[in-house]
Amino acid sequence: MKKFSIFYRIILLGLLFALPFTSCDNSDPLGPVVPPPPEKPDPDPDPDPEPTVEVTHTIAALKKKYIDAEMPEMYTIEEEIVIGGVVISTDETGNIHKELYLQDESAGIVVRLDKSDLYKSYPIGKKLYIKAKGMQMGNYRGMIQLGGKYNDQFGRLEEARIKDHVVEGVTDVQPNPFALDLTKMPVNMERHYGTWVKVSNVMFAEEEYQLQYTAEGAPTSRTLITSTGESIIVRTSNYASFAKAELPDGSGSVSGILSIHNEVLQLFLNTTEDVNLTGDRFDDPNAIEPPAGDGSLSDAFNISAGRANQGDSEKKWVKGYIVGYFKNNTFYPGTEAALNSNLAIADNKDETNPAKVMPVQLMSNSFPRTNLNLLENPEMLGQAVWLHGSLQTYYNLPGLKEVDAYSLDGINEEGPDKFQGELDPIYGADLTATMIDFRTYNVQASEEFWKAEAGVAKINAYQKGITGAWMISSQKLDLTGFTNPELALTEILNYFTAFTDVRVVGSTDYSGMGDPSLATWNDLTVVGDRFKNGENTTNFTLTEAMYIAFVYTSAEAQAMSWDIKTVEIVEGNTTPDPDPDPVLPTEIQNGGFETWTDDFTPEGWTKFESLEKEAGIVHTGSFSVKHTGAGGTKDLAQTISVQEGMTYEITFWYYVDPIANDGEDSRIWSVFKDAGDSNLADGHIKGNGDEEMTNSNPSTYLPSTPGQWVEFKKTYVAPVGATQLYFELRTYKNSIVYYDEISIVQQ
Repeated sequence: MKKFSIFYRIILLGLLFALPFTSCDNSDPLGPVVPPPPEKPDPDPDPDPEPTVEVTHTIAALKKKYIDAEMPEMYTIEEEIVIGGVVISTDETGNIHKELYLQDESAGIVVRLDKSDLYKSYPIGKKLYIKAKGMQMGNYRGMIQLGGKYNDQFGRLEEARIKDHVVEGVTDVQPNPFALDLTKMPVNMERHYGTWVKVSNVMFAEEEYQLQYTAEGAPTSRTLITSTGESIIVRTSNYASFAKAELPDGSGSVSGILSIHNEVLQLFLNTTEDVNLTGDRFDDPNAIEPPAGDGSLSDAFNISAGRANQGDSEKKWVKGYIVGYFKNNTFYPGTEAALNSNLAIADNKDETNPAKVMPVQLMSNSFPRTNLNLLENPEMLGQAVWLHGSLQTYYNLPGLKEVDAYSLDGINEEGPDKFQGELDPIYGADLTATMIDFRTYNVQASEEFWKAEAGVAKINAYQKGITGAWMISSQKLDLTGFTNPELALTEILNYFTAFTDVRVVGSTDYSGMGDPSLATWNDLTVVGDRFKNGENTTNFTLTEAMYIAFVYTSAEAQAMSWDIKTVEIVEGNTTPDPDPDPVLPTEIQNGGFETWTDDFTPEGWTKFESLEKEAGIVHTGSFSVKHTGAGGTKDLAQTISVQEGMTYEITFWYYVDPIANDGEDSRIWSVFKDAGDSNLADGHIKGNGDEEMTNSNPSTYLPSTPGQWVEFKKTYVAPVGATQLYFELRTYKNSIVYYDEISIVQQ
């Protein structure tokens, strides 16, 4: 009788566990499932008894609490909450590391535990109870997680605390996988994140099935597709035991743990035994033309070859048709609401399938952007184009960046329009509070020239080559009625190179016509100081009636931006403005990176190298800045005014990319300066910010905690003689770092 009782209890327990995952009733939160395999005899007819633990919440209810709290970076659970579920993951194969996935009848969740070889204690099918009070919750790219705290940030639960929160139950069987139909996704898709699923009628994409699960030395995404073009990513760690195994070439089904990463669905495999792709391959609806071309203009890469040669150290030519653009990692065919910062190209001019396009970066202020972007050139849609650039990841896809040349026929390389000689006049009415009219003249053929818009005359030859551009008063200045005449110039300087590149000059022998460089010009004497950055008003001495000119010069390697807002003659030694604009801002401008000129130019920052506007990884607000080392040191900087002896608190948040990092990712690299713009010997703030404020300090790196936001907050005293603080952050060659909420506040 005892044997029968035990057997009966085992059968009943199995039915209770199986019921939620096999029901096809509409009330089942996880929906239909794959039919279970035939039951096997229980090898342990007398299992250990289930511990006495009362489950208070489903996993879905726990996740809802975090969602209702508006999903903060770290959420501490302060009430008595106990969840229960079955382990559906294993770290035995190395594809999953220091975390496990737990699933109940309502949902699944990833539990981060700072312990290796979890499979030995918590094998697949083990029932676990999690006492969640005192633990923390967070999310990574949309995946809600349960864990602990590390350096005051969300992280893994410390190994010593695991026994206080994780209670082992009986070892049962892995739940039956949910049948995930890629052609008809469930409405409540987020309920399936972190659960065991099975996708059927799939195969690896045509471009990938002859490859291995991972590329050399890096975690890799491979794509499973259906016969109608739907897809899902299989994400594999380079530490997985099957990382170098070849992808199967057939069709069939794959079971794995469902995850989400920046709105992209992913599967994590426990083992390749869950991959059953033995059927015949079908035609890949997302397949593109096979690789062709050698990357030259006459034999340019097609899209497939461009993808295959990602990371090539030399720039290459890629041919395609302009079919749309990208915004927030999404491809948009056509021109509606287009951006000017990028294009999408494809082998077919009518392409609308996002799996067949390549994103192309159009650099700020470049002639390819001016001539090709769909915002200002909608007629370019469908145009065949040959593009010369660097084959790099862009919008998380194989892409083309740093485009510096293009062709419309594959034979003749298009060049920028160049201008020389007399150009369009700029009238005083085109500026602000200005009565003086001007002529413009380029002394050599240049892409850039003086132009007026929005109340200013402006010029910026960045990436436009050597430039020599003049803006000359249309007649000699009339100084009648002035005792001590001065020229008052309100200007805006950015990306400062040298004052010799932005000269203010006068001439008494210029004829008023023709090439101004043939006359004699002398630099006007500055009254007081002229400042290098930002908007400032500077006065210059006028000694007699003369022509005045603003002479802009740039080289191939560097160029600055010069805007002229107001030009007027004033009486010297007049009463100063009681409320003048500050010489330099007294605090960091746009430290939250919420305002951008374009996707690569944050407003207020005077030095910004290899930046992108980031909407996905954000600490506060709508945007942060993505800073890519891109093979060398890249800088992000601006300057503020300070007072000697005052204390300043520097605060910023930084996030080291979990993949692109090497532990030497970023540093603060700032210095207090005097009024002459010289570095103060005792004013250096370098490395992790803890060293002595000298130029010879060790310059260690900021602490690296990949995949988590980390706060930097330290105070510094401005040394004697300090009038400004040059604030700079550096990101290094093997890393991507995101920054947000940068502030410098006087205490």
